[in-house]
Amino acid sequence: MPIQGLKFNIPTGQERHLSFQATGSFTSYNPNDGYALIALDRTCTLLDYDHKLPSQSGGHFPGPINSYLSIYYVDQSGGGISGQIIVYASAQTMEIPQFWSIGRALQTQVTTVDLVQGSQPGNPPAGTTRLWSDGLGHLNLLSSTGTNYTVLDSNNYTSLITLTGDVVGPVNNTTVKYRNNAVAQVYDSGGTLRNHVSFGNETLWYAGPGGGYRWVNQGNSAQWMALDTNGNLTLAGGVFLPGSASVTANSSYIYLNSTSGVVNMQNTYIFGNNGAVYIGWNGSTFIASQPFRALSYIVSDTSLSANGGILYFRNDNAIWISWSASNGVLQTSHGIFVPNGQAIGSLWSNGTAHMMCWNDGGNLVFVAGESNGIRGVNNTNSVQWFHWDSAGTYWQDSGNFRFQSATVYGPSANAGIQQTWYLGTSSPGQNWVWAPVSTIPSLGKNKLSLVAISDEDCLARIIDPRVHAQSWDTIQPEDVSPTLEVPVLTNYPRSIGLIVEEVIDVAPEFVGLMDGEPFGISYAQITALLWGAIRALNTRMDNAGITA
Repeated sequence: MPIQGLKFNIPTGQERHLSFQATGSFTSYNPNDGYALIALDRTCTLLDYDHKLPSQSGGHFPGPINSYLSIYYVDQSGGGISGQIIVYASAQTMEIPQFWSIGRALQTQVTTVDLVQGSQPGNPPAGTTRLWSDGLGHLNLLSSTGTNYTVLDSNNYTSLITLTGDVVGPVNNTTVKYRNNAVAQVYDSGGTLRNHVSFGNETLWYAGPGGGYRWVNQGNSAQWMALDTNGNLTLAGGVFLPGSASVTANSSYIYLNSTSGVVNMQNTYIFGNNGAVYIGWNGSTFIASQPFRALSYIVSDTSLSANGGILYFRNDNAIWISWSASNGVLQTSHGIFVPNGQAIGSLWSNGTAHMMCWNDGGNLVFVAGESNGIRGVNNTNSVQWFHWDSAGTYWQDSGNFRFQSATVYGPSANAGIQQTWYLGTSSPGQNWVWAPVSTIPSLGKNKLSLVAISDEDCLARIIDPRVHAQSWDTIQPEDVSPTLEVPVLTNYPRSIGLIVEEVIDVAPEFVGLMDGEPFGISYAQITALLWGAIRALNTRMDNAGITA
């Protein structure tokens, strides 16, 4: 019966070991383009091995091997191919390893080849070309005559290719030279080649792509100048003329007198070649010899000043606005009306505009300015009637706050559902607030991450000994405003309930937070735990055969 060898399939640069015993010696075959390192009864590495088996060879090695054989394989074909090593055990003993060549039976096809970098080798035989890599990693072709050619690649093309003629310089830093009467062309969006610039006695710029021209900064984030297809020129800055310049159009003239770009302190603009019609500059303001008439609007990006006079809105002087310096008020010939949806505003001390009064479609809305809220005072500002502070709290400093009926509407503490409260009489000891309907929204579609709580979990929380029912006398909070009257408790001076510090450890879902700290308890939601706890007790009674 033939002896079956043990096969090691090893990726290049890796180690594999298998259980193997050989009392005397063992034989190993390496039919691969790479060498194998062999270690007996321990893990083989590049630095720790017992035998080295060359590529395309076999070897007979002394033993014994008691437990396992470890082999490290290194591919030498340049293709990173795995190797297969076959090992046979033998009872024959030997002292010196023996090697023999087994030859290559099939040319292996690979997709990669590794070349060691170095200096130029010797010339190859006649009729052959030698491929080699220099110290910079560039490929070279060496002929038998000693002529060497560097292979062009992405790392050396800039130094190997130099252009001449109209385009000169290295590939990555070329210069284009145009001859007289030459034309530079460009393709439009339809793929047609069109003239872009022609060079002759004059340089002509064509709108080859079909659009206008734009001059932008280096990152195309700011436009300096644009020339559209209608000949309109748009500038981002001003036009500076060094000296005197004139513009002629339909026999009308504009003269600009300047020195080093600074307009002189004189009548610098003359219209219609008439020195009596001008616009002057006195160093701080413009001066016009004639009035201006606007056929549409007068627009100012900063201030529009009447210089203490009257600002008219009609040429018959019937509609005007003026400033009274003696009274310190703005006067108008007519009233000021705010259109629907518009506002009368105030300017805060920090310069921010804010609405003071706003018409939202029939309702007159007052909007607090700055951070002091809204105050109602008498005509001399000596008596404050009411005040809403910046937190929305209402304070009444004088008089009574009355309702036409005993019904007051307010938002719910949960999800903004409107609630209705009825106020009782003000007889001593009979002050009350009655809410006949007070609901908390609880639609399942409005909830996320719903988790069912088991009845046993509900019962466990209810009977948890860490929570106690307690009674207490209520202490007036220190932050109650002295301007508010605190009701005097006459019927029930003590309260009964739970302590939030205890509830948070057992049922934190019922705890309300103020500024991140436990503050109150939502007693209404505790009904959900009682619901499940009673059902758990009922289940226990049914299981025990007890009838409620």
